[in-house]
Amino acid sequence: MSRDPHPAEAGGVPRPRRRARIAGPWYHSPKAALSGLAVLIAWGLLLPGATPVGGGMSTLGSLSLFGYALFSIVGGIVFLSNRNLGRVLSSCAAVGLLLLWGWLFVRYSGADWSRLAYVFFNFEILGESGMKALAGGFMTTLEVGIIATLCAFWLGVFLTLVRFFENKVMTGFVKVYVDVFRALPTIVLVSLIHYGAPFIGIYLPLMVSGILTLTLNHSAFFSEILRSGVSAVGHGQLEAARSLGLGTFKTFRLIVFPQAFKTAMPPLTGQFVALLKETVICSVVGIPELLREALVVQSWTANPTPLIIATIGYLLLLVPLTRLSRYLEVRMSTVRQAC
Repeated sequence: MSRDPHPAEAGGVPRPRRRARIAGPWYHSPKAALSGLAVLIAWGLLLPGATPVGGGMSTLGSLSLFGYALFSIVGGIVFLSNRNLGRVLSSCAAVGLLLLWGWLFVRYSGADWSRLAYVFFNFEILGESGMKALAGGFMTTLEVGIIATLCAFWLGVFLTLVRFFENKVMTGFVKVYVDVFRALPTIVLVSLIHYGAPFIGIYLPLMVSGILTLTLNHSAFFSEILRSGVSAVGHGQLEAARSLGLGTFKTFRLIVFPQAFKTAMPPLTGQFVALLKETVICSVVGIPELLREALVVQSWTANPTPLIIATIGYLLLLVPLTRLSRYLEVRMSTVRQAC
């Protein structure tokens, strides 16, 4: 006689497997957990007797490190009935371990940290004139980036509109334009515009040369991004617009472009970030943007601290935009799935 199926398996429904009592984001089996604890215990026993560069470590310090590491591993592997609490403990343990590893590197690397601070983080050596020059370079970077972004975006919109009219001659011109300026490196293009334009009787100010370079280069990318957004608009909507008597321009302005812009928002934001990063290329022709001013101040002080400040400035400017791009990408993906 065959055995009666388990109640959970009645009707052909498979019985769910029970979760292990020990689980976590790092270790998923008791053997791995025990191995990790064994390594920690060995480390805790060996660390007080180690002879690091720069002197020994106190017993209290080694016990503190061992205790925290033990807490980090145990907090990650012990089964917790409250899943949210488990995530919080795991996050705290991960952050703490990163800080712990950083402290160990600082303590035992043997680096001359006072010398490092004097060379790379000597803000006093800049003086008021150096800080003003760097602040002016930051504002110039913002000015060039914002103006070039607006010009490149609207030129890209115009190129997309020209393609939408489906005129063979104009569409061919736009394709050549996009291919050429997408293929040209920005540093080559800015050199050609700044140094080559005077030979044909065109004299451009430094700022105009940089803005024109970024506009020509990135408008080609904006055009391609918007074209992909236009392609995502359903053909039936275009037919409906024509049946209502809307012309080509009104169809593009009222129906196609709003939907294409919404679809292309995440890659457009990423292109904005790429354009702002490429403002550093304007320093090649002497535009006093942030990198150029940092190099000038470095030559005054014979100290690389201005480059560190420039790095911090670029991070403050670009990291929020990068996160915004990621947020928009996730949000648009969620909206599309909901629809």
